[in-house]
Amino acid sequence: LLRAQHDLGTSYCSVGEVACLWSSVSVLLRKIWRVKQRESRLNRGRFG
Repeated sequence: LLRAQHDLGTSYCSVGEVACLWSSVSVLLRKIWRVKQRESRLNRGRFG
C-alpha cells in the first residue's frame, strides 16, 4: 500500500512541486490529527 502511494506521489510531483508538497503535508497532518483524536478518546475513557 505504501509502495503504491509512493509511486502515485512521485508521478504527481512531476505535475507540480508545490502541489505535491501540499498534498503530502495535508496527508501527514490528517494522519497526525487522527492519531491525536484516538489518543484523546482513549485518555477520556481511561480517566473519565
